[in-house]
Amino acid sequence: MSNMSLKTILIILIITELTLSHQRLHPLFCYQQVGPSPLADILDTNIPRNKGIFLIETSCLSKHFQQITLERRQLCALESVAKTNPNKNIYMVFVAKARLPIQDTNPSSKMVMELQKSYKNIYFVNLNYVEYVENTPVQDVAMTIVEKLTLHSYSYAEDILKLLTLWRFGGITLDLDVIVLKSLHKMPRNFLGAESDSRIGSAVMGFSSEEFGHEYVTKMLEEYWKTFILKSRGGSDFTTKIIKMICKETNTSAIIQRGCEAIKIYPSEFFYPIPWTNWTQLFDARENENVWKLIEKSFVVNFWGSRSFSKKLRVNSFAPYVDIARSFCPKVFNLMNDYL
Repeated sequence: MSNMSLKTILIILIITELTLSHQRLHPLFCYQQVGPSPLADILDTNIPRNKGIFLIETSCLSKHFQQITLERRQLCALESVAKTNPNKNIYMVFVAKARLPIQDTNPSSKMVMELQKSYKNIYFVNLNYVEYVENTPVQDVAMTIVEKLTLHSYSYAEDILKLLTLWRFGGITLDLDVIVLKSLHKMPRNFLGAESDSRIGSAVMGFSSEEFGHEYVTKMLEEYWKTFILKSRGGSDFTTKIIKMICKETNTSAIIQRGCEAIKIYPSEFFYPIPWTNWTQLFDARENENVWKLIEKSFVVNFWGSRSFSKKLRVNSFAPYVDIARSFCPKVFNLMNDYL
């Protein structure tokens, strides 16, 4: 082999690595990837209308590791939903194309395999972003979000995928920074929850894929272009703004008190008993008794992952979050021998 050919090979390897490194630096690099997925595609899955519960992992982390990858608290969220809703199908949706683990090579894969074995109502599926947004009210903005990366692209994509899932299938979407404490099977077809007197959250949403629910979600999707163009915030800011528009009411407290058309708005203690401003309560052992009182009537507790992700807790801690996890995601918890 000549020196020239060795140089050529080296140049090709360098260019390839630079290309892959650039992709990995783009937080949504897996959103435009084509080809089959090792997991079943959500659009090819027989999902009963208005009955499923969906959790969507929107990062490209699983693609990077070549197998589905979830953080420990995300796995706890997944187990808590399956445990408290045994008669519901739980769909764990991944944007990244990746396979299920076949060996317990790390704590995450061991926990995924344990949940597969223990909960027959959990379905792991893939979502092909390009196909999923095609021929929908949000197709143009959804592709622009990925192609023209902005500060809020990741949160925009997350919002759109949750709304499109409700638009297509109906049911309930949950963020992955929650723990579910009670069954959601008696929830009305169309509902949201207040984060506070002035904000309506998007971490827990339920809408029908028919009639008013479908009309509402369609309207939300159609409005998302304005949010993107104006570089406004998504999430609860967007949800609050749209609810005010639909209800023709500027006072959020009034909407929460009387509801809005066919949408039930639950007070904050149902899904957001610990407000984001007090998220540290969940990680403070001194707050244990107080937190259990606060969540007594709650169906879901949000632990505000964007703020608490770096707060590690030993599994023998007396922090409220650890106590809650021990009760509501016991399989995952028992596989942890160090921190949560």
